[in-house]
Amino acid sequence: EALSANGLRCLGFAEKELDTNVYNNEFKYAAENDEFYSCNFPIGDAPSDVIDSHGKTQNPQSTGGLVFLGMFALIDPPRPAVPGAVKRCQTAGIKVIMVTGDHPVTAQSIAFKCGILWSKTRGDMIKDNIKFGRTFGSADYENPDDAEAIVVPGSEL
Repeated sequence: EALSANGLRCLGFAEKELDTNVYNNEFKYAAENDEFYSCNFPIGDAPSDVIDSHGKTQNPQSTGGLVFLGMFALIDPPRPAVPGAVKRCQTAGIKVIMVTGDHPVTAQSIAFKCGILWSKTRGDMIKDNIKFGRTFGSADYENPDDAEAIVVPGSEL
């Protein structure tokens, strides 16, 4: 999370040798189907009894250990003109939002660098209150409802 908080995109790499008798040239790989919400090949999912909103369950073939090979972190900084463009839009009264496929922590860091975010987010306030033992009514409590910024993961839209 520390790498993501610095705006780095992090990729993990893992492997699993598949049984060629099962996963041969005839095997049809599928990300999901009518019965299962997960794929029909091992991706390291932990076994789960969860039934999704469509009544689908986890495909048992998606479980199974992978061997962690390593992690790679890279920076893809915003183009130099972006912060200035964001500022001009804000000066003109345009509310700037960012939609990205990045992890929320990475997205928040990049949004700060671009000037889209300029103060603590609701999530930051909640984390700080927990970290410093602040409770509602404490003199130093930061009310998350007063936050001027929020980061919303796509799964919550």
